[in-house]
Amino acid sequence: MSDMSPEERLGIETARKFVQERVSPRAAQIDAEDEVPWDLVKEMHELGLVGVTLPENHGGLGASTRFFAEILEEIATVSPVMANINMLQSCYAEFLFKFASDELKTRWVEAIVTGRKFISVAMTEAGAGSDIASISTTAERNEEGYTLSGEKQFITMGMVCDAAIVFAVSEKVADRKQRMSAYFVEADRPGFGRGRKEALMGMHGEATGGLVFDRVRIPLSHLLGSAGQGFELAEYSFNLGRIAIAALALGIARGSVMLATDYARDRQAFGRSIGKYQGVSFPLADNFSHLEAAREIVHRAAMKRDSGDHFFLDASIGKLLASDVAMQASSDAIQILGGAGYSREYPAERFFRDAKVMQIYEGTNQIQRMVIGQALLRGNMDIGYRMGL
Repeated sequence: MSDMSPEERLGIETARKFVQERVSPRAAQIDAEDEVPWDLVKEMHELGLVGVTLPENHGGLGASTRFFAEILEEIATVSPVMANINMLQSCYAEFLFKFASDELKTRWVEAIVTGRKFISVAMTEAGAGSDIASISTTAERNEEGYTLSGEKQFITMGMVCDAAIVFAVSEKVADRKQRMSAYFVEADRPGFGRGRKEALMGMHGEATGGLVFDRVRIPLSHLLGSAGQGFELAEYSFNLGRIAIAALALGIARGSVMLATDYARDRQAFGRSIGKYQGVSFPLADNFSHLEAAREIVHRAAMKRDSGDHFFLDASIGKLLASDVAMQASSDAIQILGGAGYSREYPAERFFRDAKVMQIYEGTNQIQRMVIGQALLRGNMDIGYRMGL
């Protein structure tokens, strides 16, 4: 943190104190109960840890994306779920700030940042995950606004959100890349319904579930951006989201390495600490090295975003590397802890369950490899420079 401002260092210390004193004692309970820990979420908002990149007049700190990534990593070191709630509310509030009407921004952005309202993004459907062009939720234009119909699934905070950013298509547009738009839909509108809560492998406590839109009517002002801009808006969301998910993955990897290292230092076998054996120390060394390398890429992506440079490629590389090391480090932590690692008495198995979805969120790692590979094959200027081409 030597290159951070005094204010940013104070923010990191605030997050660390909150996590260690308030979140850590509850992390296992949050996972077991699978309910949103509203009191801790409220505290996180009150401490100013949510929406830090937004301007002060909208409830934020006007801070950098790099600082945002540091905050998320710090929280995810103990509770990936709390970090993910922060990440989603922060990113979606910024999305509204960027693309919503002035009236919506005034009513909603600060309310989300301060924790008075909660929002979801509704994109994924049963037949449309990575291929977002295949979504079937429709938005029918009329004189008064739009009528939305369709169903979404795997929507984080979907069971409790006060509103949703909904991606839908217009059947009247032939070009599928120009059919999709984004809309703001309040949960109290007639026809807005909720499906079943998802029984997930990990990330318990963030109220993931389905959303149903049964001819929901919204005014023209609730179109986000412009008509047919859905792919561009989705790309904006994904690119920032990949930096944020990568930061969460860094936190999981860091928490796993810390846990395994402490255990290896204290656990005795055959007359000495198990950390003295190469079979234990080598995976610790590998995971720590990969963690440090991934963090450099993630922070580079964040700093490029702050400076206005193209950062999508670094975001994909960072998300790919960070999520893979989170999966490997959490798996190795279980192996090093042995039977204790397989027990819920230790957080290793929870880190393992939470880590897996990091390879799926914001575009699977297969999609990231496609993005990176195609950029390389196109002769991307940045890649060419690095390779001396």
